Amino acid sequence: LLVALLVVAVCLGRTSALFAVGSFTGVTKTAHPTWNTLVSHSNKNHHPNNPYRFSPSNLSSDNNNNDNSVQREEEHKEETLLRMRLLVQDRVDVDQALAAVQSYTQSFPFAIILPVQPMQYLPTLQGGVDVLFLRKKTPEKGSVDGGLHIEIFSNRHDEIEIFVTRNAQGQVVSKVFSEKLIVQALVKAFSNDFDERIPAAAPTNLVTVKSVFH
Repeated sequence: LLVALLVVAVCLGRTSALFAVGSFTGVTKTAHPTWNTLVSHSNKNHHPNNPYRFSPSNLSSDNNNNDNSVQREEEHKEETLLRMRLLVQDRVDVDQALAAVQSYTQSFPFAIILPVQPMQYLPTLQGGVDVLFLRKKTPEKGSVDGGLHIEIFSNRHDEIEIFVTRNAQGQVVSKVFSEKLIVQALVKAFSNDFDERIPAAAPTNLVTVKSVFH
């Protein structure tokens, strides 16, 4: 009888031990999914498909957009308003004709063409002239309200070119009408089209209009 009781006691002890080990193993196993979930959430921001991740390509895209905006702004500033080619008369020195065209254009009475528009025009070192439209300066806006940049040069031995581009510096409202009047006045002056508002005549004895694009 004593032996039988000992056998029963040993069997019960083994069963309890197995149950305890099984319970401990069960806790350990249930802890792994929770840990995996935490790891998964912590790595979510580093997943290659995460749209909110930091990426140099995103910065590159932003930089490209900024570059495109700057490029469009520069193209707007340099928009061509007039390209007039003048043919130098026979037996006339091109340097003499160029100097005469530059001098006449630099002294052109732009203010007479636009008597209401405040402006300032300054000769450039390259023989051209910068026409600046002015306005009353405020804390929000400067005194320059756009204008024209006029270049005069010779690219051939018998040809002179007058090249006029828009200067959009500080321009809020378009000055298309004012620009058009100035361009038309220049073309008329070199085309021998008399305008009583302009006191001096263009040097048409030295050059004639070959082509006009505006």
